[in-house]
Amino acid sequence: MLAFLCAAWLYAADTPQTLMDDGHHKRLRAIAEQRYREHPNDPEALWMMSFVKLSWDDHKMALELAEKAVAADPKNPRYHLALAEAVGREAQKAGILRQPGLALRFKRELAATLALDPKNVAAMEYLIAFDFAHTVLAVSLIAQDRWADLDAALAQAEKDVPDDLFPYFRAGQSCLARPNELARGERYFRKYLTQEPEPHSPNHSQAHWRLGQTLEKEGRKPAAMDEFQAAVKLDPDSPAKQDLKRLK
Repeated sequence: MLAFLCAAWLYAADTPQTLMDDGHHKRLRAIAEQRYREHPNDPEALWMMSFVKLSWDDHKMALELAEKAVAADPKNPRYHLALAEAVGREAQKAGILRQPGLALRFKRELAATLALDPKNVAAMEYLIAFDFAHTVLAVSLIAQDRWADLDAALAQAEKDVPDDLFPYFRAGQSCLARPNELARGERYFRKYLTQEPEPHSPNHSQAHWRLGQTLEKEGRKPAAMDEFQAAVKLDPDSPAKQDLKRLK
């Protein structure tokens, strides 16, 4: 009985997903290559081989194999996630002109994964990282004074993730410290206020407060006070309350 249980445990431990998760890529490669030789059109074999190719940095072949797996079984979330991962690796290697299109495809495959498996943790983590990357890029461009590139990057971020305008808020914050870019910061904060923010992003009270600070630095005291009042109305404990007292 004990021998049977041990054998069953070893079998479970050698499933492809477990081998992937535990980092046993060489063992997975042996299984995947044999299955692919015997069943080259099997979506499971294609999925495993895509992972293997990606592990050994053959991202182009990984992308081709993942595409075939999805085509063979479009209802399997694991195959869409593999395709997203292959597209993401391709985007890292691609030129700047191809990256926006690949980024959009990456997000589309993650959305397909979550539509089929709403609790897929890996897909959710990739989406969070994807959104964060837009914000990091915006801050980096500001540090380099690349303003035209910044506007283009923010427009692309909005196109990729239209329901989350946090990159605009973060860019507006950075502009607060740059006297020559206050008008730009004002524009970014006003943009952020055009839609409901995500639950864990700065709320509209915070955005009105930062916009008020921007307007005050521009010498527009009445307009700044209006924004501070709007912030306090939404959140009586807003730090804008102190700015209102100071300006009165």
